[in-house]
Amino acid sequence: MRFNRRICILMDLYKNPWAGTESQVYKLTEMLQADGIEVRLAVLRNSDYVEEGDFPAPVDVLNIGSVASVASAWRMFRYGLELRKRGIQLVHIFFNDASVLAPPILWMLGIRTLISRRDMGFWYNDQYRKLLPWTGRYVSGAICNSEAVSDITAQVEKLSRDKVHVIYNGYPERVPGDPGRGLTRKNTGSIVVGIVANLRPIKRISDLVDAVARASKSNPDLELHVVGDGDPQPYLQLADRLGAVERCVFWGSQPNPDDFIAGFDIAVLCSESEGFSNAIIEYMRNGKPVICTRTGGNPEIVEHGVNGYLVPVGDVKALADRILDLAGSASLRQQMGARGQEKVNREYSVDRMRERHLALYERYGKKEKQTMLDKLSKHFFYPAWDMKDRSSRLQEWRELEKQQWLPRKELEQLQWSRLRKMVAYAARNSPFYRQLFQQHGIDPKVIRSLADFRAIPVTTKVDIRNNTDAFISEPYNKASLVRAKTGGSTGVSLNLFFDEACQERRNAAQLMADRWAGWDLGMKKASVWGNPPVAKTVKQKLRNNLLDRTIYLDTMDLNDQSMGAFVQRWRDEKPGAVFGHAHSIYIFARYLLDNAVTDLRPEGIVATSMMLLEHERRDIELAFDCKVTNRYGCEEVGLIACECEVHKGMHLNTPHVLVEFLDENDQPVAEGEPGKIVVTDLNNFAMPLIRYRVEDIGVYSSRECACGRGMPILERLEGRVADFLKLPSGGRVAGISLVERTLTKVPGIEQMQLVQEQLDQVLIRRVKGKDYTSTTDSELTAAMREVFDESVELKIETVDAIPQEPSGKYRFSICKV
Repeated sequence: MRFNRRICILMDLYKNPWAGTESQVYKLTEMLQADGIEVRLAVLRNSDYVEEGDFPAPVDVLNIGSVASVASAWRMFRYGLELRKRGIQLVHIFFNDASVLAPPILWMLGIRTLISRRDMGFWYNDQYRKLLPWTGRYVSGAICNSEAVSDITAQVEKLSRDKVHVIYNGYPERVPGDPGRGLTRKNTGSIVVGIVANLRPIKRISDLVDAVARASKSNPDLELHVVGDGDPQPYLQLADRLGAVERCVFWGSQPNPDDFIAGFDIAVLCSESEGFSNAIIEYMRNGKPVICTRTGGNPEIVEHGVNGYLVPVGDVKALADRILDLAGSASLRQQMGARGQEKVNREYSVDRMRERHLALYERYGKKEKQTMLDKLSKHFFYPAWDMKDRSSRLQEWRELEKQQWLPRKELEQLQWSRLRKMVAYAARNSPFYRQLFQQHGIDPKVIRSLADFRAIPVTTKVDIRNNTDAFISEPYNKASLVRAKTGGSTGVSLNLFFDEACQERRNAAQLMADRWAGWDLGMKKASVWGNPPVAKTVKQKLRNNLLDRTIYLDTMDLNDQSMGAFVQRWRDEKPGAVFGHAHSIYIFARYLLDNAVTDLRPEGIVATSMMLLEHERRDIELAFDCKVTNRYGCEEVGLIACECEVHKGMHLNTPHVLVEFLDENDQPVAEGEPGKIVVTDLNNFAMPLIRYRVEDIGVYSSRECACGRGMPILERLEGRVADFLKLPSGGRVAGISLVERTLTKVPGIEQMQLVQEQLDQVLIRRVKGKDYTSTTDSELTAAMREVFDESVELKIETVDAIPQEPSGKYRFSICKV
């Protein structure tokens, strides 16, 4: 069951909306409400602010003092029952006491919990260190505001890394501070060194006082201005002893620190410990160069020498030296400030924080809807079958579940290690690659970068067809390998061979991607596929009933009668997921919409094998009331990319394939530009495929997805090379995009296919829709004329349906020129 868009935020205390964590909770609440999510705030203890009723959501005060009492546990249990009545199945917890008390109790009530960690754990005492690993067993996930915080959280609270997620704080568009309402310089022309921090020992304000006193001996124009709550007397006494008291101003707590930051020339934070510093972000938003200590999450924000400087904690000399560096160069201050401001706008926006939270809420807020057989299949039958077959599939799947959350650099290191191993193996054992490397003078031992790797020529389909046996590695017996054959819809059918380990790793990757769609291991599925297998042996029937658990709609025979019968079988079998050819699922979805069938409600839909067009996605999601997950792969290398819960681009399968995007000269295209997709399989040692051109066109992006996975993005597919139609001028047009645009623009067309057999002629096969009129074809011709001029003849042919390929797939654009 999907996330019902209701959530409770639970905190120890909500003091006011100006403190760091409280301000982020306030922003988060407003953003969630703007997205239509129902939010409640619950606090263990009351505060004056809560009493005033100014929080933007309803607030429940639980009046819980000590978390170690039976009365407190009972109150939390009763509140959990109240949450269940309200339909709330996800609680996001902030602060310490609530993290200890709530997770086990809410878990018993079937309510999932997320905990937030926002500092380096200075509050971890012996008691918390004992309790949190135990209560952490009942936590669904943890959200940390920096990588450094995530490391300490996983270590101390014994949480597995795949449950720990990093979401950086988000900040709204900057409202410029007004220096006129902020600080007053002691001397005209002075250089202001400023800090925003409460006067606590952990902030090490005394280090900054000492550093300014030292630096002022070389630059007498320096002044120190401190904004923050606390007693300034100990620091003024230190400044007096160092002869710098006349240079120091303490402004106390201020409601609008931006006005003071606007007057800083150099912004400093010299804390002993930081999780993710709001102060540093505020400095950078205001375009100020930053000097901060190398602790916690600070190095994730400040790039040394780029937008500021990092100094060791407690190193007063280093701090003074960096102050002098910036004080001596106005241009350096301006450059670093501008770079910091650009980074904040790019990486720490409110929208980015909102998207990341929504993605995790969607992931963890789903209420499990599993039958007993679903659970038995996942937790007993699958492991038992793997044990019987001595398969490593589930072990590989568990590894992938962890690897998907690795930082991108770690994933790329893993990928590079596997790539070098595959290249070295192919050079020794594959006759084709051994000869290829010798011909081109390639030594795998000296491949140390992707640039070196690109010296290997691209492998084509023709290479494989003409040299199939030469690709197979010598240690393997061809007869013992798993065999497959491509459909040949591009004109070249291939025989392929895989070792068992490769197949298991590929199946594991499919299991991982299935879960992104909401289709969990063991869940029964409805498969919209051609030529469905028929279980004949006892073993096949057992596997189908206990593991595969699939009902089929045969796409080779799609008609009202077969689809009507499938609807009834669905109602009887109640599958939890849909899997199939994208366009075939669309045809079934149209049947459901046209016949007002509204009770087929899967948890996930996976569309694969052909491009998913946007109008098809809309109709499928409308028919099933469920998001469609687009998946891309091929028979030759398995899973290449798949959408996650965010549905904005497809994550590349980094642990298993290396994907390149190349131009006509086999050189890398710029990010965001369409390129021919070339893949290297990191799994199949029996028949290595290195730099294999799959004849598809795609667009790469290095952007980070809101889901938090480290895998880069295939932004979009633009079709097969063979799907691009040719223009008399020498240009090309993506036929599949032209079909999609035309179907959206021109009413009255159910399906269409473009076939170009001559440069000056395009055949348009058109299936009439219900809203077809006498003007439809003229509008269709006019839409096509926006691309093809009068030198190209456009012929419209009326057909009852677009013909399928032998594999059951559809092709909507075919170029034979």
